[in-house]
Amino acid sequence: MELLAAASALFARAVRRGLIAEACAAPADPPDAPGVIELDAAGRLSRASSSAERLLAELSGSTMQAGVESPAIQAVASATRASIAAAGNARQATLPSAAVKTPAGTWLMVHGGLLGDLRSGDIAVFGQRAHPTLVAPLLLKAYGLTPREQEVTQLMLRGATTIQAAQRLAISPHTVTDHVKSIFEKTGARTRGELSATLFFGEHLSRIQDHVPIADDASFVDAPRPRGSRP
Repeated sequence: MELLAAASALFARAVRRGLIAEACAAPADPPDAPGVIELDAAGRLSRASSSAERLLAELSGSTMQAGVESPAIQAVASATRASIAAAGNARQATLPSAAVKTPAGTWLMVHGGLLGDLRSGDIAVFGQRAHPTLVAPLLLKAYGLTPREQEVTQLMLRGATTIQAAQRLAISPHTVTDHVKSIFEKTGARTRGELSATLFFGEHLSRIQDHVPIADDASFVDAPRPRGSRP
């Protein structure tokens, strides 16, 4: 009996250690870090961070070089160069950014910047995965929804009834119904469930299939957090 009691204690301690080790283990596939590239005055690649290669390949759907030459990267670089030149320095310039949908259906945020001497003409472009709070409005705009229809859609996706949406937006239930009909027509959905599937699975199905972990804020951990928040 004493032997069993001692063995039970050792076994329990081993199990506790195993659970703690498993909880503290890092994900097998850590989320991609933001990437940065530097382009010369002609738009050619000068240098790139190690994390930029995968993001650029994803952006183009093929290779890193194709990503560098993509319209999105080149447009942000040109706009950055023009903005800095107009302002006289990078600190006062309003630097451009853009959300870009990749061939795989994911979204990337691309930002312009400056790393070196302005006189060199070199421009930096930063890339990172778009947070879902930034992607959702883009998806709604992509279907041609008006600002009011976007508000109604977001309330519908949160489970609001027609009456609740009307009260929240200070409009009549009949007006909400008209907006819902227009939303269904533009998105091709016939029910609220189909609307949710159209907007959700088109963006996140690949993450679900790849078993990307969920953060405490209910978004996927491979998306950068908004400023001031933590995963």
